Amino acid sequence: MLRSIQAGRKSLSDGETGHLVASPEECAQACIQAFEDPELAREMALRGKEHGRQRFLMPRLLRDWVDLFARLERSQGSDPVPPAA
Repeated sequence: MLRSIQAGRKSLSDGETGHLVASPEECAQACIQAFEDPELAREMALRGKEHGRQRFLMPRLLRDWVDLFARLERSQGSDPVPPAA
């Protein structure tokens, strides 16, 4: 669960990879839902883990930097570098 702020909206998809909450009461309700449906909570946790792995871990960030540098190099007329896969 994340407090419903701009950064949180990028970190998870509400109801899919976690819960965005705006108050302690919403947080408590999300916790109750997880306790009442542990299978749903488990599935959401696994989706959240994969979402974080794809968007925020070092290999993803490095790939983004390599792509950026390749685009910059191409825009300056240097030998083209293929984008990272």
